[in-house]
Amino acid sequence: MKRMIAFLFSLFVLMTGLVGCNEERGLIASVEQMNDPQYTIGYEEGHSAGTILLQTHPKAKLKSYGDKIVGYESVRQGKIDGFAFERLQMQMAIDNGLEDVQILEGSVGDTIDIAVGISRVSKIPELEKKINEFIDFMEQNGSLDDMRKRWLVLGDEKIPDIAKPENPTLLLKVGTSGLVQPYSYYKDNTLNGFDIEFSKRFALWLNAKLEFGVYDYGAIIAAAVSGEIDCIVANLNVTKERKERISFSKPVYRLDNAIMVKKDRYAGQITESNDASKKDVPLQFRNKKLKYNSIAEMNKNNSLKLGMQTGFVFVDKETRRLLPNAKIDYYKSTPDMAYLVANGKLDGFINDEPVIRYAALENPNLGYIHAGFEPMDIVAVFPKNENGRALRDELNEFIERYRAKGLLDSIDNLWLGHDETKKVVTFPKAKDGKPTLKMATSAINPPFEYIKNGEIVGYEMDLMARFCDEMGYGLEVHDVAFESVILGIETGMYDFAVSTLSATPAFKEKNYLSNAFYVSECVMAVQIVGDEQPSQTLMNTKEILDTLNRPEVKIGTVSSATFNTVIDRFFPKSSRLFFKSHIDMAKFVEAGKMDAMLVDEPTAKLLVSEFKELEILDKTLEPSDYAYAFPKNAKGELLCAQMNEFIQASMKQGLKTELEAIWFGSDESLKKIDLSKLKPISGTLHLAVNSTCPPFTYIKDNAIVGYDIDWIVRFCEAYGYGLEISDMNFEAILPSLAAGTSDFAAGEITVTEERKQSVYFSAPVYNGGIVAVVKNGAANKSENSAEEESFIASLKTSFERTFVREDRWKLVLQGIGVTIFISILSSIFGNLIGFLVCLLRLSKNKIADAFAITYIRVLQGTPAVVLLMILFYVVFARSGLDGVWVAIIGFGMNFGAYVSEMMRTGIEAVDKGQMEAALSLGYTKTRAFFKIVFPQAARHFLPVYQGEFISMVKMTSVVGYIAVLDLTKASDIIRSRTYEAFFPLVTTAIIYFLIAWALTRVLTAIQKRIDPKNRKKVRY
Repeated sequence: MKRMIAFLFSLFVLMTGLVGCNEERGLIASVEQMNDPQYTIGYEEGHSAGTILLQTHPKAKLKSYGDKIVGYESVRQGKIDGFAFERLQMQMAIDNGLEDVQILEGSVGDTIDIAVGISRVSKIPELEKKINEFIDFMEQNGSLDDMRKRWLVLGDEKIPDIAKPENPTLLLKVGTSGLVQPYSYYKDNTLNGFDIEFSKRFALWLNAKLEFGVYDYGAIIAAAVSGEIDCIVANLNVTKERKERISFSKPVYRLDNAIMVKKDRYAGQITESNDASKKDVPLQFRNKKLKYNSIAEMNKNNSLKLGMQTGFVFVDKETRRLLPNAKIDYYKSTPDMAYLVANGKLDGFINDEPVIRYAALENPNLGYIHAGFEPMDIVAVFPKNENGRALRDELNEFIERYRAKGLLDSIDNLWLGHDETKKVVTFPKAKDGKPTLKMATSAINPPFEYIKNGEIVGYEMDLMARFCDEMGYGLEVHDVAFESVILGIETGMYDFAVSTLSATPAFKEKNYLSNAFYVSECVMAVQIVGDEQPSQTLMNTKEILDTLNRPEVKIGTVSSATFNTVIDRFFPKSSRLFFKSHIDMAKFVEAGKMDAMLVDEPTAKLLVSEFKELEILDKTLEPSDYAYAFPKNAKGELLCAQMNEFIQASMKQGLKTELEAIWFGSDESLKKIDLSKLKPISGTLHLAVNSTCPPFTYIKDNAIVGYDIDWIVRFCEAYGYGLEISDMNFEAILPSLAAGTSDFAAGEITVTEERKQSVYFSAPVYNGGIVAVVKNGAANKSENSAEEESFIASLKTSFERTFVREDRWKLVLQGIGVTIFISILSSIFGNLIGFLVCLLRLSKNKIADAFAITYIRVLQGTPAVVLLMILFYVVFARSGLDGVWVAIIGFGMNFGAYVSEMMRTGIEAVDKGQMEAALSLGYTKTRAFFKIVFPQAARHFLPVYQGEFISMVKMTSVVGYIAVLDLTKASDIIRSRTYEAFFPLVTTAIIYFLIAWALTRVLTAIQKRIDPKNRKKVRY
């Protein structure tokens, strides 16, 4: 019995252990654990983490990515087990809202030295020595430690004011990346970060004028080698390979690499991110203001309008499940929907993440959010027959072979990367008696399949070309409408198809599917409506600033030496108008009487919230500190010292933050000033202000209030002063201090060196700057000529993108030729059919007449595009007949049905006596018909025939459904590359008009020629 109990107890312990093991399976506890063949670790191409992983994790599978953000998303989606990168940057990504990931404890390899790269051909003598001396200097005085703490620990994004050398003796050219936060990146269109501050401090120490050059990491080393730049300050790792080409300074700081894993696979304690409201927003859009941040937000809109690409059956079904109240419109292509979403005409559309990511590169106002779909397998589709199954099996073997060798990853990096020179596909010819395979696709889904330089390229094209080349097959690609891709497979028209097709249950029922060669997440495209800063403009600021520097432009400002200096620097050619009130300036700009106004940034924010047609240009023209002014006398000096003491103490208590929340916020109930609580124990102070400077000083409820007034009232209460406020013009404030009529002054007063000579300034209570305010949505040109210039410039850009770039004009020319060819041959074929059907209608044989009537009614009742698809995918599916000839047959049959009725009506309109007279003169019936009756009938039906012929020409625009590259298809292809609707569509319309006009002239000439009234009389 005891043995039995012991046995059962042992069995229980063993089972418990097994269950525990099963529960722990897949969890990752440490960096070291991932050195195992079962784990796949990603890294950014070119980053030191890749080299280190080869040494520290030789057993793991490694996968490179062209962009770290793609790597982050791959971990989040479970495509890879981990991603190795700098711990600090990954933690910042999580702090900024990257969800569902966690960083493992422990480092990958040793710490990395980050240093300044130095050109060996720099014109600055002993530059390496000077940089090292500067680093020693910064270490000794504690400045470098302070910078590391602010930028790399606290996340402070503000560069302190660093003076520029007054008389520089050198020119320092620094190369940087502008891509990596917090080291070197753009904030408000200005370079910012640790490396930028370091460069500015070094330039001041060196007494050098500083110039930045922004480079990709692939080009920055070459720039230093050639002497184009003197040094590189760009979070640059010190590597053996780089040391062979450039020199390096002492380390500026050190970093360690770590590994990020999916949160549900992390075995340690989970740390949560700070912004749950944006958990569905990808990292690259976290600093943007999206129209919707989640599917849940979209569900709250009862008038939600979505786009859907025709043929996306599974996506359509899931979208209706997630967003049951949405109205869905159907479109042929992603570029059309991307354009509509970016311009606010649609609320969104769902597609594969790489497709929408590519569209977002071309549309600055397009972003996307996670849609909540399960990741979808992208596959090739084959007919459900023996040949299809055999071909599928061959492709599956090829895919798995490529996957094992890591070649699928290399194709990923190529087509999802940025090097356009490598994006070329060569389609193979058949070898050793092997057949040429026919593959269907719809080339409007970059980066998977699209047109470049007149050729079909893309991820799937490259993969299938490699497959066919390795197996000895030739490959013939047919570009058809998306909804025709599967139809062509099911009818046996094509051997297989790829077109970003997902492995849905519906596809599996009717077709054979390959193994997945790409796993994609479906995302929802949404509009970017701005940056997180509330008054940021989406216009091109540099272009607008350049436009404002014109003689005909009028710029308004208050009378101030500071504002005059800014105008002299940025807009010396403009005319300037001086105002006493910011409100008056705003009204002038809104009414179009003035092109721009210069004001302090806090006032600008308040003005644009009141004047909805105004916006702020996102460039600070002159950084400014705002403080209180005191007269240069004993009383003024005492008051200034007391004010500084009060400001410093209040800053520590958080008063500045509190007052900013009140006076720069939207809650008007908090904006109150109570002077009654002030007791003049130490006397009464006289304050000079200008009450037209909201939110600093302004009138509300017949009293002067504002941010500055609140500060001063609290100061007076603390020091026992009473307060009397005098409202005066800004020009009178400083003279009132000098005359002693005012004890101090407030009201958005800017601290300048010139003013410091006349007055004392307190410590700053606000840091801002001078900005330009313009009217919404334009470059604010005051004259029509300036507007025309901008419009012409945009037309030139559109023309270059549409026609010149990648020789796209050849596509248009090819499309024109195909359209004209189809139109003319269809009309000839249609005339022949129409004449024959007309004769059957005129026949006394009832069967012939019934056949003709049936033909006419069927063809007139069948839409041309349906007729084309029946002919192409059913009737001629196995014949191999080119789509152009199918189009000619289809349009000829359709045109013939209408022509036959026109001819019959015209013939019946000719008097029967004409035939009788001809027969009496000895004409045969046939000769009489063609010589006498038909010419007269033509006079009756040609005007109607002319209109029908032009309609047929325009109807040819649907031939893209059957893999024919006509004019409209060429336009669609160009739009799929440029994501620009205006120029391709307008150009297509103009070309159709010209074709129709030319053909109309030809028909009109024929009509006149057969009219007897226009013939010359013959004299005998």
